[in-house]
Amino acid sequence: MQNLTKGKQGGFMFMIMSVVAMVLAVTMFQTIMTYIGLDLAVANASAYIGYEVVVGVTPTLLLLTIVGGGVWGYKHGYDQAVANGASILLMVFGILEIILFAALFPTIMSALEAVRTLPTIANYIALQIVVEIVPVLLWLGGLFAGGATTVGGFRHRAKGAASTQGA
Repeated sequence: MQNLTKGKQGGFMFMIMSVVAMVLAVTMFQTIMTYIGLDLAVANASAYIGYEVVVGVTPTLLLLTIVGGGVWGYKHGYDQAVANGASILLMVFGILEIILFAALFPTIMSALEAVRTLPTIANYIALQIVVEIVPVLLWLGGLFAGGATTVGGFRHRAKGAASTQGA
């Protein structure tokens, strides 16, 4: 079986999987918080040097890593698609990405709202602030990524047409 992340459509697979993986990871974040809460509630946790601080900052770093990983995956896929000369597909996928992201965004919001309203959220360093900012970053990032992908496809197609006419 051929590797789906290589070849002409490999970039698009990276782009799709980065969006879906980010949505799944954010959706599972409340479950992850449950286990981190259990880790923080370990008996005599304060007796271990730095344990409460490290466990307390883990959810914040994890959420930022999820967002960063999604952005990196999407950008990697975009670069690969551009290198393969898939300009029309980029235009189409940019529009589809906006639709996909808008359709999946309520799932992200309900998951983040569940985390934001956790009674123990104050136990975690900077988590509430990050959870309150992440939806805006994801929304604007999703729209920007889709728009930039579409525009990049147009620009890439225009460059290809200009070099064909000049030859």
